[in-house]
Amino acid sequence: MELMHIIIEGKNWSDAFGRFFVSKQDFQVSMQRLAPVRNTIGHNRPLVRTDQLILLAEGTRILRALGVRI
Repeated sequence: MELMHIIIEGKNWSDAFGRFFVSKQDFQVSMQRLAPVRNTIGHNRPLVRTDQLILLAEGTRILRALGVRI
């Protein structure tokens, strides 16, 4: 969860990321849900259907918050 901590701590959140997300807690929940999927990918293991659905749902939430049209 190093990436999440870099984003939410210090001025990173207030200066860069906070304006995109509903709340810091909402962002943290998305990142926590994605952590096991990132771990699976990082260890070059195949994604099971549940992982794919989590990636699709949370990835969509984050991309929409950043203004990416999907």
